[in-house]
Parts: sequence; structure tokens; C-alpha cells
Amino acid sequence: MRPVMRMSRRIGLFWGLGLGTVVLAATTPTRTLTDRLGRAVAVPPGGPRRVVAMNPSVAEMLVWLGVADRIVAVSEFTDLPEVRDRPRVGGPLTPNAEQIVALRPDLVVLDRHHNPKSLADLLDRVGIPYFVLVTQGTDDVRENLRLLGEMFHRTDRARAWGDRWTAVVRCLDGVAWKRRPRAFFLLSERPVYTVGRGSFILEVLEHAGLDVVTRGIPRPWPPVDLEAVVGWDPEVLLVPANRYESVRANLRTLPAWQSVTAVREGRVVAVPTGILHPSPYLLDVLREVVERLHGNGPWMECFGEPRSPGGLDRKEGRPPESLPGGFPTAGRPRSPGPLTEAGPDLPICLPGRCR
Repeated sequence: MRPVMRMSRRIGLFWGLGLGTVVLAATTPTRTLTDRLGRAVAVPPGGPRRVVAMNPSVAEMLVWLGVADRIVAVSEFTDLPEVRDRPRVGGPLTPNAEQIVALRPDLVVLDRHHNPKSLADLLDRVGIPYFVLVTQGTDDVRENLRLLGEMFHRTDRARAWGDRWTAVVRCLDGVAWKRRPRAFFLLSERPVYTVGRGSFILEVLEHAGLDVVTRGIPRPWPPVDLEAVVGWDPEVLLVPANRYESVRANLRTLPAWQSVTAVREGRVVAVPTGILHPSPYLLDVLREVVERLHGNGPWMECFGEPRSPGGLDRKEGRPPESLPGGFPTAGRPRSPGPLTEAGPDLPICLPGRCR
């Protein structure tokens, strides 16, 4: 077999839909599950024991399902205490294939939109099974979690999350918000990338009672002209917390942004970095966004139970500047300040790029 070299940084994001069964060693009893590409993948009856999670959201789903002990390696940008001591096998788009193979995993979990096809091709060549997830909207989060729950015999836990998510968003969607502030989510400012229709981030923000000005764009991660942002004139500019300081510094050097109400009035708000990860912890993110933008009002009853165990409340840290005033409605208290979050830069993958 040829030596396995480190993966090239060239990204191939197109995944074929070819069918086929990945077969483990003949002596290993298996059962078959179908991944999101329609591939039949053979896995041990009790679930894989040596799993490589090649995306932060995959690691978060496995931790949430209670199988962190099965994870032997994770990708860069994964920041959960339960797997902090695991080897990092490269970034989601720049995997270290040699290191992955050396770990002898019995399954590698990939995401069609966040991992290169070249990695899947190599795993095929060396005979390592892999299972592909697909993530764009929140329905995909539910389906991915269902599949992993079935794989590891955690179906009840996966179903419980889906039922809870449905109950919470139905409750929030029924809230008679007096105001839905015009909001713009900034993924990057040079060039300007944001979220559009089909994005799980857009869905989270709309459930949180925001009027996202880019909701009509028929692409999940679209680039937009700065002139368009000026025309939409959002009242709130939302930024992942891991980029809060750098974005604010950059906006000061771009005069056009000063004409946007959100920037001019100091409503550049950090949202939890976890909003970039399509995992069960989005429920915690949704709660944080609602509380920060609308205050601790009766709408918080939609969440009922405490945050997910090991969720965002484990992290500390606060962006340096406060949000001067919220958007009060019908006895709603003013927002106490920007969302809190700490941790390293975490990626959001756009067509042909990853941030």
C-alpha cells in the first residue's frame, strides 16, 4: 500500500451519490445503517468503539448522546471538555489522513458540507468505514442525531431532543413579539458573507424573534454587497463571539458601515460561537439569543427545563462592550448586555471556503 500523505488543502466539496456497502473484517459481526448519502455502512452491533469525529458538530452530537468514550480523535476547533484530551487530526477541511489511519478507527464520521471528498476517497482505498452526515437546516440536525442515536443505541435520547426542539420552537413561534428587530448575521466582513434560506443559523435567529433581513436570499451562505446591507439598515448586527473583537475593529476602518443603524448606535452583538455548530447544543444557543435580545420575560417559559447538561453555560467570558439598550416589549426588561462565550475560533464552512 502506498504511504498515506497529509491531505492537500485543495477542497473538493462535491459528494457523489454512489451506493455501496462498506464491509468490516469478515470475522466481525455487523449490522447495516444507511448514511445521508444513501450508502449502506456496516457497523458493529453495539456501535463503533473507535470513532474519529471530523467536525466539531459531530463530536458534540456524540458527546450529547453519551458516547464520548468511543471518540478516539476529533478535528481542530472542537472545544468540549469531554474530548479536550483527544488527538486533533487536522481541520475539517484539512485532515491529517496519515494520523487518522494510524489510529485504526472502526468508523470515521464525516459531514458532506464540511469535509473534503478526497478524505472519503482515501478511506475507501485503505478500507476504513466512514459514515456521512448532511447538514444545512435544523431538520438535518434532528436527522443526523437520529442516525447516530440508532448507531449507538441511544434512540430515546435522540428522539427526546427532537421532541424538545419542536416544543420549544413552536412555543417561541407563537409569542406575540411586539417588535422583531431587523437583524443581520455577519459571517465575514471582507468580503461580506451572511446566512440565507436553508441555513440552520437563519432558522435559529427567526425562532428567536428576529426579523433577519437576508431571509429571502435562496442560498444558505451567500455573499452580499455592502451596499445591500446599508439598504437593509439592520437595527442589530449579530457576530459570532469568537470574532467579536476583530469585527468591531474592522468595522471602524470601513466608513460605509457607519451608516448602518446597528453600527452607528452600538448594537453589534456577540452571539455564542456555538451557533456555527449544527448540533443539539443549538437549543442552548437559541435560549441565549432569546434572553439576550429580549430579556428574561414570560417567553423564557418556552424553554421549561434548564440548559442541556454540559451546554454553553459551562463557558465564561464576555465581549468587552455592552449592548446599550435592548428592544423592550410589553413589560419586557431591557437586554442586560452582549451574549457571553469563550473559546478558540470555530469554523463555518461556505462554498469553497471555511471560516
